[in-house]
Amino acid sequence: MTVNGKPIGFFYSTRAVMQLAPLCPEGDPNRLHECFLEKDYQKRAEFSARFLAILANCYEASAVREDPTHKPVHWDPEEFLDDISAAQASELENMAVTAYIEQRKVTVLTEPKKPSADAGAEKK
Repeated sequence: MTVNGKPIGFFYSTRAVMQLAPLCPEGDPNRLHECFLEKDYQKRAEFSARFLAILANCYEASAVREDPTHKPVHWDPEEFLDDISAAQASELENMAVTAYIEQRKVTVLTEPKKPSADAGAEKK
């Protein structure tokens, strides 16, 4: 998807957690979901814009590390409040939340434990 002619992606990195934590109840990023339940529309929209900007900027930072020739785009929360429609903002939020959910999953692969040299030996 593009916003104002710029492609956008989302990445939930450690830096994203650090930047999102102060926006969460009691500074707990595990309570991030509560921010999406905010009933006050203004607070909810402001949180959403910050959420989008944080994940988009973390994506850009990651893209530069993967490809040093990548020209990073800086996303400002105001762009998501002023420059796009509410429908487009909702679509972007859905994309960002999906990325957040997927990227929070633990994806560490482990190898089965190899038997040690002593495993087959009988103890006397």
